[in-house]
Amino acid sequence: MDLSKLCVQARLRSPWEAIDLGLAMARVWWGPLFLSWLIPSLFIFIPCWLLWGETIWAAVLPVWLLQPLFDRGPLFIASRRIFGEPVGVADFLRQLKAVYKTDAFFSVVVRRFSPTRSFDLPLTVLEQLTGQQRSMRQAALHRVYASAASSLTFVAFCVQCLLILAVGVLVSMFIPTEAAVDSWSAVWEPSVFVSYLEALIIYIVMAVMAPLYATAGFALYINRRIELEAWDIEIRFRHLVMRAAQTIKPLVIVTALTLCCGSFLSFMLPSEARASEEISAPVDTGTGVAEFDDTSSDGAAMEPESAPKRRVLEILEGDDFNRTETVKGWRFKELDDDKETQQIPEWFVSFFKFLEHHAGFFKTLGKVIASPFVLLKYLVIAALVILAIYVIYRYRAPLKQWAFAGAAESPIQDTPKVMFGLDVTRESLPDDVPAHAWHLWECKSYRASVSLLYRALLAELIHRHGFEFSESATEGECVFLVRERANSKLSRYTVQLTSVWQALAYGHLQPEPQQVRALCDQWAEVFADE
Repeated sequence: MDLSKLCVQARLRSPWEAIDLGLAMARVWWGPLFLSWLIPSLFIFIPCWLLWGETIWAAVLPVWLLQPLFDRGPLFIASRRIFGEPVGVADFLRQLKAVYKTDAFFSVVVRRFSPTRSFDLPLTVLEQLTGQQRSMRQAALHRVYASAASSLTFVAFCVQCLLILAVGVLVSMFIPTEAAVDSWSAVWEPSVFVSYLEALIIYIVMAVMAPLYATAGFALYINRRIELEAWDIEIRFRHLVMRAAQTIKPLVIVTALTLCCGSFLSFMLPSEARASEEISAPVDTGTGVAEFDDTSSDGAAMEPESAPKRRVLEILEGDDFNRTETVKGWRFKELDDDKETQQIPEWFVSFFKFLEHHAGFFKTLGKVIASPFVLLKYLVIAALVILAIYVIYRYRAPLKQWAFAGAAESPIQDTPKVMFGLDVTRESLPDDVPAHAWHLWECKSYRASVSLLYRALLAELIHRHGFEFSESATEGECVFLVRERANSKLSRYTVQLTSVWQALAYGHLQPEPQQVRALCDQWAEVFADE
C-alpha cells in the first residue's frame, strides 16, 4: 500500500463527510462497481426468478441473503482504484475465488443482520482477519464510528424501500386509464405477471443501491484508518523529504568539490610543513616489538585514559541501563506526614488493601454475577414480545375497530331472521318470555320451552344490544362475541343458556326443572333495565 498514490486528500473528516466522499467515489467509478455486483448475483437471481417468480420473496430472498458476498466486488475495485490501480471487472472476476472465500459462511449467516456490515467488510476482504484478531480490530474501529455506520445501514434501507415504491408508482402511471386496472389490488393480490415484475424491480433497486452502500462503508473505514494511523502526517513527511532531497542535492555536490580541492592543496604543501605536523611513529627496538614515542613535539607526556572512566562507559552501555519496563496499577500513596496519616482510619486502609490483594477474585465474581442478568435481560425481552403478541391477538377485534374507526363504514348487513333453525324475529316472541317458557315446561314441552328462551335471547342480543350475527355463525361464535363485548351478567347468562340448549338440541339431554326455573327467573334480572 503506497500512500503517496492515494487519490483522495488524506485528512481528518467527520463520519458524515466520509460517507459523502464514498458516494462521490461510487458515482465516479459507477460502471465497474455496478457490474462487479450485478454479474455474480445474476447467477443466483435468474434461476430463482424463473422457477419461483410467482412468489416474490422466493425469487428475491436468496439474493438478499447473499448480499454480503456480492458487496465484496465493489469493495475490491474501490480499494484498488483509491490507490491509483486501474482495476476493472475482468481483474475482479479473475480473483473472484480469493475475494469470496474468506469467512463466507459467517458473513452470510452470522453477520448478515449487522447494522455496521459495510463498515466491517474491509476487515474480512482487505485485511483478511478472522477470529480474535478480527474482534480486537473491529473494537478499535467501532469506538467512534459505530453509530454512523449503523445510521448508514438504516438510511440505505429506507432509500431502497422508497425507490422500490417509486418505481412501482412510475410503472402504474404508464397504465392507460381505459385499461381499468386497480393498481392497489394488483399490488396486494398480484397476478403471475405482476409478481415477476415486482421481483425484477426489487432486484434492480438492490443492484443500484449496493455499490453506493459498500463504497460509503469503505470510505468510513479509510477515514478511521487515517485517524488511527496518521496517514496525513506520514504523507506530509514524505513530501518534506522529497522537497529536502531536491534542495540538498546541489549542496552535497558543492561540498564534495570543496573537500576534493582542499585535499589536493594539502598534498601540494612543502615536505617540511607536513613533517612538523606529524606525530611520533613506532620505533623498532630490536626485540621485535614496536614501541611508540609517548612524547609530543614539545616534550610533554600524553595522559592515558583512566580505568574508572572506561568502566563507567561500559556500565552505561550495558543492558542494565538500556532496559525499559512499563508497570501499570493502583498503589497507596506514601504519607510521610504523621498528622496526615492519623486522619485516615486504619480499618479503611486495611479494607482497600484487601480489595487490592483480591482484585482478580472480585473481577471473576463480578462476571459470574453479571452473566445471569444478561440472560435475564434477553428473557425479559422475549417475555415482553410474547406478551405484546398475546395482547394484540386477544384484543384484535377492539384494536381492529379502533384502527379502522376513521375508515368508511361497511354497508349495513341484513339482520338475520333465522339462526340454527330458530326464528329470531321479535314478532315471533310472546310478551312475557320467561312466563310462557315455564308454562311450556309444565306442559311437558321441554324442547319448545328451552328453544323459546334461547331464540328470545338471540333476538335481544341482535335488536337491543346491536350484535351482528351472521346466519352461518355457530353457537360458540355467538358466545365468544358476547363475552368480548357484553357485561359480565349478560355474558354468564348467555353461556348458561347456550350450554343447556346445546345439550338438549344435540345431545338430547333434558335439563333439570330447577335449572330451567332458574333461567326463567334470571331473565328478569338480566333484562330488567331493558
